[in-house]
Amino acid sequence: MIVPTVTVSDHALVRYLERVKGIDIEAACAEVAEIAGVAAALGATCKVHAGHCYVIAGYTVTTVLPEGGRLSRKSRPKRRRYPMADGAHR
Repeated sequence: MIVPTVTVSDHALVRYLERVKGIDIEAACAEVAEIAGVAAALGATCKVHAGHCYVIAGYTVTTVLPEGGRLSRKSRPKRRRYPMADGAHR
């Protein structure tokens, strides 16, 4: 009998981490948001914290790279530009 390969959805993995491993996902999300919050507000695309790079697109942390990991220039999200009161961009 051939056993098919099973894939696991992101949703199932999150529920497994919560319900089987006892990880508080909401607390982890809040921690990541706190780490990247100021950087996102300032328009940064990456926040390095404790050696890990928190990749930011808009106001969303899209991934966390391993210690020492960096994005290549090609894969970096574009910086946001905000109009200033006089119409100039910063």
